Amino acid sequence: MKNARYFVADFETTFEVPTRVWLYSVTDIEQQCVVNIGYTIEDFIRFISQYRSITYFHNLKFLYYLFYQLYLFEPG
Repeated sequence: MKNARYFVADFETTFEVPTRVWLYSVTDIEQQCVVNIGYTIEDFIRFISQYRSITYFHNLKFLYYLFYQLYLFEPG
């Protein structure tokens, strides 16, 4: 993607249900430095939305479940 920034993101989450993010970090691949640290998934979305970027995730299978649980599933 032209003029994109490339990031790697990692989340730390709780084990209880509902699962929540308690820490995340975003590293700029080209600069090889951490560019953002936060404490909620909402803060991560706000940060990453500021950029035209490609973001790689550590443990994507679990994160898919987390996003599904937080944003797509509404308990009865």
